Amino acid sequence: MNADMRLLSSTDLREALAAACRLAYVRGLVSACAGNASVRLPDGFLCTSTGCCLGEVAAGDLVHCDGAWRPVDGQRPSSEWRLHARIYEAAPAIGAVLHTHSPAATALAVAGRGVGAITPEAAHFLGQVPCIPFALPGTDELGRLAAAAVRSGAHAALLERHGAVTWGQAPRNAFFQAELLESVAALVWRNVALVGDEP
Repeated sequence: MNADMRLLSSTDLREALAAACRLAYVRGLVSACAGNASVRLPDGFLCTSTGCCLGEVAAGDLVHCDGAWRPVDGQRPSSEWRLHARIYEAAPAIGAVLHTHSPAATALAVAGRGVGAITPEAAHFLGQVPCIPFALPGTDELGRLAAAAVRSGAHAALLERHGAVTWGQAPRNAFFQAELLESVAALVWRNVALVGDEP
């Protein structure tokens, strides 16, 4: 097991979120400077900075924001912070959010289709994953649409023409949801190639 996999379960939320970011990059869930991540703190949130590469994120690079998402340390959080903020507001139990641009999931998002519960694992961990209507990245509208998916009981969502977003109790959970979502999305595409449509 590599160091990042061990850190993913760390009780140090800075280390755990940074590890989730690096793993998302290594697993091909993000590339270049795409994607962003955050975690809830007792006194606010930690968020990746604007324009960063998730593959290079260290614990000290994360931006500390207060409960209203105002930066505490002078750095700028991701321009997608409203997406994260609205998801947290929709469910107080959510402790971490990960926004990815993984290839298969994003391909489905570009096609405007969600991901069905096509395997027992997908049904148990993901359920039905909706594709929410297009809204400009970084806008409050996108955040409100994602929050509606959370309130409907979804465990992840595709963002039309954009990518995917997952959430969970901790960075570890949000990362595993994103990894599983990409795997299931790839199965959907293969199934379409084989039989013409998903089950």
